[in-house]
Amino acid sequence: MASKNNKSGRKSGISDKGNYTEKLFQRLTSFPRTTRRKDGDFIHLNIPIEVKKVSQHKGGASGTINQIRSLKNSVLVVRVSNRRSWLVVGPREVLKIISSTKSRGQHCESPFECSNLTVKNLLEHGVREVSDSKLKNRVSRVARKARMDEEVKFLTNKLLVENQTLARRHITLVNKVVKGSS
Repeated sequence: MASKNNKSGRKSGISDKGNYTEKLFQRLTSFPRTTRRKDGDFIHLNIPIEVKKVSQHKGGASGTINQIRSLKNSVLVVRVSNRRSWLVVGPREVLKIISSTKSRGQHCESPFECSNLTVKNLLEHGVREVSDSKLKNRVSRVARKARMDEEVKFLTNKLLVENQTLARRHITLVNKVVKGSS
């Protein structure tokens, strides 16, 4: 299904399932929305915040969180809807969890460009659930920590530049082979 504009005027993805969760997040935190989807969903202290919604059923699915883009150096906030709780993960922790659980990405080779994790992964790595009433405080604390983490900012930027350089190199290589062929 193609993207379409949602009520905020921003493009939404495959579905609008996360709209309620994003509205709830905004109501609970009062953090402003970003103006461009590529910058995440919200912003606080100049740190992007990516809000996701999943369900985790007892004895069943592990609550898959799709399309985590760790090179954005953003705070990951996951609403576990059927448990009515939130998981808040800083950029350093996202990188750490991905590096210890993934050998390739969700839609690409690099797990840091795009990856999926599960609620189970996060809980096993010590991420604690928080209630609605504690969400704003937790996100603020994690965003402050991310803002101060120059080492991770440098690393994610370096990896992003390397991925962009590789993509340009690949385009050049492919164009050399396919140009002129029928």
